[in-house]
Amino acid sequence: MSERHAALNTDLYELTMSAGYFFSKKNTIATFELFFRNLPDNRQYLVFSGLKRIVEYLLSLRFTGDEIAYIREHDAFRHIDESFFEYLKKVSFTGTLRSVPEGTIVFDTEPVIQVTAPIIEAQLIETYLLASVHIETLVASKAARVVDAAYPAPVLEFGSRRAHGTEAAVLAARAAYIAGCAGTSNVKAGMEFGIPTYGTMAHAWVEAFDEESDSFETYHKLFPHKTIFIVDTYDVPAAIEKIIRMGKRIDGVRIDSGDPLETSRAVRAQLDSAGLTDIKIFASGNLDEYKIRELVSRSAPVDGYGVGTQMVTSADCPSLNVVYKLVQVTEPDGTEKPCFKMSSGKKLYPGKKQVYRISEGDKFTKDYVCRDTELVPKSGKSLLETYIEHGKPVRDIPRESITRQYVMDQKKQFDAALFDFPSSYKYHVEVSDGLEKEYLALREKMMADN
Repeated sequence: MSERHAALNTDLYELTMSAGYFFSKKNTIATFELFFRNLPDNRQYLVFSGLKRIVEYLLSLRFTGDEIAYIREHDAFRHIDESFFEYLKKVSFTGTLRSVPEGTIVFDTEPVIQVTAPIIEAQLIETYLLASVHIETLVASKAARVVDAAYPAPVLEFGSRRAHGTEAAVLAARAAYIAGCAGTSNVKAGMEFGIPTYGTMAHAWVEAFDEESDSFETYHKLFPHKTIFIVDTYDVPAAIEKIIRMGKRIDGVRIDSGDPLETSRAVRAQLDSAGLTDIKIFASGNLDEYKIRELVSRSAPVDGYGVGTQMVTSADCPSLNVVYKLVQVTEPDGTEKPCFKMSSGKKLYPGKKQVYRISEGDKFTKDYVCRDTELVPKSGKSLLETYIEHGKPVRDIPRESITRQYVMDQKKQFDAALFDFPSSYKYHVEVSDGLEKEYLALREKMMADN
């Protein structure tokens, strides 16, 4: 997705700190790590998404003349020397980006993105990285639950009109597809990301005709190969009777209101009695994983679901505690200094890290977080991979369909209890003894010095 003024998609303090670094620490190399500080009470896991957008942003990062002029005229920069603005003309991302693959099931504490770059570059990108990971991971994690609840029936993402803006709608469609949705109603997402697109008809189509049957006939004439009628504009049994009398082959009917359990049962019985057993029933209308699970548990004859508002807004969990923190600096003389925090409730482990996913047999048993210089644990697979090195791409982002399959494949390797809801099951994330000891030593030294 192309974005105008992407370099200014940042918070003001990223720019003021950048000016400060320019005059004091311009040649310092910094490592930041992005991670989820904790998981919400109603999430046992998250589905990481947003990497593709981040890679595209970093590879194209530049300040335009208009953007630099805007910064120069900002009141906060009234005393800043012209040399800083000359520097901004040359800014690009020259660092290294490591990340877990998009679609990876992740947990709290463990870094999912690691950036090592000149400190100004690493600082400037904080807001963009956080916002990109937040929106897509939020929706992907919700969508994964909805897909599990509906299985084996397909789920379509229908939420564009309720997303937080049109850009968010496209990103949400992508994230939902990666997490397992069969497709989306968003046409732009379909074009940009190769996501299958689906649509039926709105109540407005039916209302625009004097007779409901005329709306059905006209639509079928135009789209005979892909016909799904919405049947709850007026009276559901009457609409089904009109479809029966038409005598035309259609793919399905959609129910968008009322009690989807009782309505779907009645519709199925009415269609079957007319010999139309191949017509599918789709349900939509403020559905979520809880309502869908209830329908499935009661054997509702629903063949597919359209989920919108609840998914693209992640209504039961509208935000994630995702952070981007400085963990190490390397001074021009080569001296490496681990960075950490002692803030209450915001513990930050120092230094560059790696995350290993440990297996026993064909099942994942725990994740292991350690310094990237520590010995690799047996049966451990490293999760952080390099996507950009010294400003150049070194690893491709897979197509969305491949990432979607990756998500589904991972689910088979975790304990099934992880995907129950509600659930008391907690996947184990272990911090290495070496990392814990380093943190404690730095904290003891800090307290002694103060």
